[in-house]
Amino acid sequence: MPRLSTGLIIVGAYATKVRRALFALLSDRAKGDKEWSRRIAYSSAQLNRVLFELLVRKLKLDKGDVVRVRIEFDVDENSKEIRWKWNTLAVEAFRRVSQEDLNAAMRDTISTAEQLAAIPRYSLVKLGSTIDGDVLYSLSLNGEDVGAIIVTPLEGGVLIKGGAVLSPSPATIKRSQLKLRGRTPEDAIMDALPGLLQEEQDQERASKIINELRSRLSPEITSSDKP
Repeated sequence: MPRLSTGLIIVGAYATKVRRALFALLSDRAKGDKEWSRRIAYSSAQLNRVLFELLVRKLKLDKGDVVRVRIEFDVDENSKEIRWKWNTLAVEAFRRVSQEDLNAAMRDTISTAEQLAAIPRYSLVKLGSTIDGDVLYSLSLNGEDVGAIIVTPLEGGVLIKGGAVLSPSPATIKRSQLKLRGRTPEDAIMDALPGLLQEEQDQERASKIINELRSRLSPEITSSDKP
């Protein structure tokens, strides 16, 4: 059974390490197969959500603390799906954390890993354009407006310049360039979004990003304008 191991890594870099390690393990599948690449990015985002809950929220580790993460997983070749074996998750934390506290946090996290790993399916609504020609979208969850994302239209693609969400937990959105490959810009954004979300400990920072993006919306060019 394949196993992912991060090696010794600081907490501030675990998310990037997990993503790179999983792509390295499954490089033969990702090469030339965009669907596999998307599924690998999605699965790394799942694991990172669980690790954020454990390392940051429960253990309250600092970014400079050192950890090592190991976990086994199954690969379904037919559905191109990666299934994490949550009961094999093992974390070593190199800080003054008692083994008793670590074990308790591990048990608590593993018991809710399936729920924590569920990446929300946001709805995307075009709000309008900025004076620079960028396009601003709102992100909603269960009918509630919880975030914003800004993109630059490109020939055959889009450039995601940034964004943030507040629910179900604060997260920022990484800058990324996407190819449309026959999709609408909105579909391309939604396909890539799970792998671009970065958990954010500071809710105020995420809220500030959303408000700043909304302030850039041109009042004269909005999605509600009709010719």
